[in-house]
Amino acid sequence: MQKKFLLFLVIIISFSETGFSQAQAYNWYFGILAGVNFSTGAPVALTNGALVTNEGCASISDASGNLLFYTDGVTAWNTNHVPMVNGTGLLGDPSSTQSGIIVPKPGSTSLYYLFTIDDGGGPDGFRFSVVDMSAQSGLGEVTSVKNVFVMGNVTEKLSAVHAANGIDYWIMVHEWNSDAFYAFKLDANGLSATPVVSNVGTIHNNSVMQNTYGYLKFSPGGNKIALAIGYQDMFELLDFDDQTGIVSNAIQLPVNEHVYGVEFSPDNARLYTTHYSNTTFIYTLDQYDLTAGTASAIINSRIPIASVFDPDEMRALQLATDGKIYVAKKNIGFLAVINYPDSLGAACNFVDNAVSLGGNACFLGLPNFITSYFKEKSKPISSFIISDSTICAGDCISFTDNSQNAPVTWQWTFQGGNPATSNVANPTNICYAAAGTYDVTLITGNSIGLDTLYLSGYVNVNPPPPPPTINMFDSTLISSIGVTYQWYFNSAPIAGATNQVYVATQAGEYYVVITDGNGCSSASDIVTYTSIEMDEPDEDGIQIYPNPFSDFITVVWNESWTNNISITIINALGKTIVDVPSTEINPGNSHQINLQSLPEGMYFLMMKREGNIVVKKIAK
Repeated sequence: MQKKFLLFLVIIISFSETGFSQAQAYNWYFGILAGVNFSTGAPVALTNGALVTNEGCASISDASGNLLFYTDGVTAWNTNHVPMVNGTGLLGDPSSTQSGIIVPKPGSTSLYYLFTIDDGGGPDGFRFSVVDMSAQSGLGEVTSVKNVFVMGNVTEKLSAVHAANGIDYWIMVHEWNSDAFYAFKLDANGLSATPVVSNVGTIHNNSVMQNTYGYLKFSPGGNKIALAIGYQDMFELLDFDDQTGIVSNAIQLPVNEHVYGVEFSPDNARLYTTHYSNTTFIYTLDQYDLTAGTASAIINSRIPIASVFDPDEMRALQLATDGKIYVAKKNIGFLAVINYPDSLGAACNFVDNAVSLGGNACFLGLPNFITSYFKEKSKPISSFIISDSTICAGDCISFTDNSQNAPVTWQWTFQGGNPATSNVANPTNICYAAAGTYDVTLITGNSIGLDTLYLSGYVNVNPPPPPPTINMFDSTLISSIGVTYQWYFNSAPIAGATNQVYVATQAGEYYVVITDGNGCSSASDIVTYTSIEMDEPDEDGIQIYPNPFSDFITVVWNESWTNNISITIINALGKTIVDVPSTEINPGNSHQINLQSLPEGMYFLMMKREGNIVVKKIAK
């Protein structure tokens, strides 16, 4: 019979670098009331947003893909699309390229850092506020830790990536009129007051005007940085050490046109950029091959992917959870897309006006996310949850897929099970008829590859105990030994009849089900009780007086009962009321028992000696 509990055991095998959860980037809000949702895989337009921004914006969802909040750097809106409590007056700017980014606080399930950055190197600089999502019944609020100044004199560049330990984060900004990258570590203690400063690459200082715009992005793998240096008409590619926070090895990628958007392919092998000419009014999307080798080879690998004419501008680039890169188009009600960004040249498959925004429109920017959310999909890592790994013969169990990296195929093999195979994600009612230990194999697959989980002897099927036997003494039914008992009358369980002994109260068919230490059960044969009368034969050598009794009874026996006698008194449900072991029986051939505390009713006295049992009915 089925055990009365379920043990949920998660089996996870092998550890490898497989990327971080992507559902936090399912919801995008940007542009002019525009938005898209990626929870079904492909982007679906959202028209419920409240955000209107020229450029910078950021969104965050929970690990299941449910929207938490979004921002333009000035206001934080909750999932109901109204400003959070204390969520206005943030010191970013919608005209800042990357006006905000939202980063969970390591070690917390409810706190988020909302980083903001001013536009044009403005005085509000780089700041943070803390959002508590446990407040306001889960709608969240900006806490009293609000607009905390970190540093001033910064460009409009703001990006974040997981640190090497996969727990903490690096938050990166760039100083204006300087070549300095500032990497701030965010860990369980908060934001480090001492950044890692790397003086490398180009000094950001436009000689014509203080124009600090242009994106900065980490590669999904966390080992590269790319950035657009506004009116200085160049991109830059650098190495990043996610262990130390150090930036190094700058490669300048000049284009002699104003630059804006940058994004890496999921496999970190390609870099995409957008730039435009103030004379020809042509907006161009380029690709660089980062596997080309030397710096000059990477520079020379640039090829145009698409060109459009003003006012059909291509601006921000953003990698999504579906592995594609989306392109913002100023004042256009569509997103463009690079369908296969890992592929070289035209094979990357750029499609203009690919995703309708449901009547709303882009502007220059797209949401800013932690880049680690977009690490390239890997082959699955097979794992599962089992309803119970130790069962009894005849039981059925269920398996639930818990594999990582989004498998799309499943092949289960259940040694000893029925059915023996399955190709669904969550097979149920896998039944095991015979005792033994059995292997389980799960092979999962996706477009990247297959992974096999083989667990030897994982399902342990215990045999049922031997069927119990019933000894019947008049109306007293005594089962052979088990761990638990349940008596049945005419095939129905008897309420409260869960002891080894049961006293029949009416004529009919009785049987008992016992359970052993493994939780396995078996049933006895049926016995039939035909009379509720009890004989009191003298030939058994036992006498009881007085009967009925009031306070005491005396049990007298003949010489055949002189060794190792024990006496038990039970009530009508078979529950032991008094137990007198042999060590307490008086020498001789009689013993008195005090029964003053018993309520009036019918009882049964059981005499035992070396396997012999005699049951006598007594009454008070």
